Amino acid sequence: MTYPLSNEQLERMAPAIFAETPWDEVSERYVFVPTSAVVEMLRQEGFEPVRAMQSRTRIEGKQGFTKHLLRFRHRDMLERSLTPDDLGTLIPEIVVTNSHDRGSAFKVDLGIFRLVCTNGMVVGDHLCPPVSIRHSGRPDDVIDAAFEVIEHAPAALDAAREMRALALTPGEQAAFATAARELRWPTEEAATARVEPESLLRPRRWDDKGNDLWNVLNRAQENILKGGVKVRGADGKPRRAAAVNSVDGDRKLNKALWTLAEEMRRIKAA
Repeated sequence: MTYPLSNEQLERMAPAIFAETPWDEVSERYVFVPTSAVVEMLRQEGFEPVRAMQSRTRIEGKQGFTKHLLRFRHRDMLERSLTPDDLGTLIPEIVVTNSHDRGSAFKVDLGIFRLVCTNGMVVGDHLCPPVSIRHSGRPDDVIDAAFEVIEHAPAALDAAREMRALALTPGEQAAFATAARELRWPTEEAATARVEPESLLRPRRWDDKGNDLWNVLNRAQENILKGGVKVRGADGKPRRAAAVNSVDGDRKLNKALWTLAEEMRRIKAA
């Protein structure tokens, strides 16, 4: 996620980006807007794709059209030489979601990339409402939405800095981790897997050991999305949690965790 991806790399990660027609079961009212056209237009505006993922399907013939997500970063941030002091750098990103099977309109969100751990956040709706664009045949609308959300980047970066300046007590960290766990493994599910909150607070690197809200958020986000934490299933047997690899799971959990951190920040400031 620190270098631009070529079309060949994008196609390996998310072939639906390059669909030339919609899935054959969409209605006649569906206007096809290829994601590849949006990729090229964002490149022309100086934004390069740095990550791509795509949802899986068991429906035969549908894999080339399913929901996909791309993250874009301005070329200036990719071409500059980074030093060890930049490892904590926060970089704004444009997050675009689409599908060619009527499963999703174009959605454009603001993302924040943390260089030290290659974590990619998605900013919550309260700070930066997502922009949804119907398939109307105008890729320009997606480009306009991208510039609309990137205008919120200074406010999002300020919010992250405020989180970094806000120390949490051990009890507050545990409360945050418990709430974060429920986002990924809701207790109301009969066969839910159980994860101890402290496992979500465990740092994976020295730089994440702080007790501030920003570090706590990043540790919980990485442990939840990248998996590997210890889980005890409904049968009582231990195992390791799987990574979140779905487009919907990645986007929704990222936004929910950011919103949770914003709520913790609001409570602490009251």
